[in-house]
Amino acid sequence: MSMLHKAIQNRWCRQALAVAATLLYAIGVNWFIVPMGLYTGGLLGFCQVARTLIVEALGLSPNVDFSGVLYLAANVPILLLAWQALGRGFLVRTAVCTVTSSLFLSLVPPPAAPLVEETLTNCVLGGILVGFSLGIVLTCGCSTGGLDILGLWLAKKGKGFSVGRFSLSFNALLYTLCAVLFGLRAAIYSIIYTVFCALFIDRGHQQNITEQVLIFTKDEEHHGTARARRDLLGGQGRLHRRGPARAVRVRLQI
Repeated sequence: MSMLHKAIQNRWCRQALAVAATLLYAIGVNWFIVPMGLYTGGLLGFCQVARTLIVEALGLSPNVDFSGVLYLAANVPILLLAWQALGRGFLVRTAVCTVTSSLFLSLVPPPAAPLVEETLTNCVLGGILVGFSLGIVLTCGCSTGGLDILGLWLAKKGKGFSVGRFSLSFNALLYTLCAVLFGLRAAIYSIIYTVFCALFIDRGHQQNITEQVLIFTKDEEHHGTARARRDLLGGQGRLHRRGPARAVRVRLQI
């Protein structure tokens, strides 16, 4: 078992690891995406667009990127809305990560000049770092808020509602707005970054789910028994197995 897997067995270690991952997340956004005039997806991307419009309209030159402040303000009603539906434990952990990610997004200074001149390279590096960071946050049973929480809440309220479809539709509208306001180039490169980010989120998160939940010794395999494993959402998951059958059913609950 790797050091990461050992760390997430402890509740406080999981939370500390998730907070550290939000710092990496802010570094990935502010060092690689913001200097290129690009925009992330989801609620943060919307807040970044709002920040740009406010700065241009008022002629401001702020010393900090206040999109993190806007992101925190936008998450407050979402977290309050989802408090009862998604459970206290998950929402508390998410609130902590939302506050720290918003704080780091505001405090981590973007470089005066892009670290890498090539826009596509910045998209790839930013997508890898941000996707890896968010994958760790999810592995620790937390979230940085935004569309994930709103989508989960809406999914609880309406049958047939898909969080993925909701996120895709929101991002389609967001990047259409970016194309209209800031040009097609900014929208296309922002989409490229978002694709790389999504790929590395899934890669990191799903790999850790597989390694953490589907671990059986040869003895367990032979006798048809399985020990309960701490799942990746703070102990909410359940592992089921019956008799000597080799089929394994995994149910993850939020």
